[in-house]
Amino acid sequence: MKFGSSFIPLLILSIISLNTFASVTPTPEETKHALATAIKSNDVQQFNQFIDEYQYSGWEIKAIYYRDKIALELAKKDGSEAALTRFIDTYPDSGWFNNAVYYRDKIALELAKKEGSEAALKRFLEKHPDSAWFSSGVYHRDRVAYYNAKSDGTLNAYNSFLRKYPNSEWKEKVEKLARTLRSKENKTARKGKSKNELSVSQQRTRNALAIYEIINRDKRNAEKIKQKAAKEKQSKLARCYRMKDRIRSYDERKVWYELDKKGDRQYLTDNDVKSLKQKLAKKYRQTCS
Repeated sequence: MKFGSSFIPLLILSIISLNTFASVTPTPEETKHALATAIKSNDVQQFNQFIDEYQYSGWEIKAIYYRDKIALELAKKDGSEAALTRFIDTYPDSGWFNNAVYYRDKIALELAKKEGSEAALKRFLEKHPDSAWFSSGVYHRDRVAYYNAKSDGTLNAYNSFLRKYPNSEWKEKVEKLARTLRSKENKTARKGKSKNELSVSQQRTRNALAIYEIINRDKRNAEKIKQKAAKEKQSKLARCYRMKDRIRSYDERKVWYELDKKGDRQYLTDNDVKSLKQKLAKKYRQTCS
């Protein structure tokens, strides 16, 4: 068989290229060793270096998981809202994102509680309306407002609280203080009046309080219905977040097995993952859209 004069140089060049590629591309064992070294170092920068150098090795997903875990641990150890906010801004797609938000909001609430003012707790609620700590923030804001009103000791203070926080769990206590104060003021105002006038005034007060109690009872019932609907909505949002995280895990191929009825691992093929993702995505659209 005869070849052209250019064939042999091309053949030699191909062999050299293959040898060069083989020498540059790390072996699986080298990749595992590099990842083990990064894990042992417990250093975010070393994980970033591994992810850059072995980004198509199949091991970079595991490296990202460990890097984000270590970065979050460092932010939590720092203990500041700013450190956790930096983590959230730096790793918005991290599997540890929700965990970071949880701890960031916890620290923010603790700072607001430490300041101890109604305004500080209001700022927390305005800044973190979707926080897992929102209800706790509402409780502490209303608690501070309650003691402020009680310390003031006037009807204006009590009425101001009731106008601002009509659904507060401290509402009944404030209403009781208001009724007690009204009763005292009524007794003072009734001094010197005739017995008949006093009786009429008492009846009017009782009637007004009875109507007031009926209105409040209706409001409490309406609030219970509203709270139940809010809880159901929050539960639905939580389910949707979990489904969304699961879909993201399928996209990033973080899920590589499922448990069968016996609890044993059944390893998933790419087609299995694709099928599971499609089913979950359909369920997500039906439930959360």
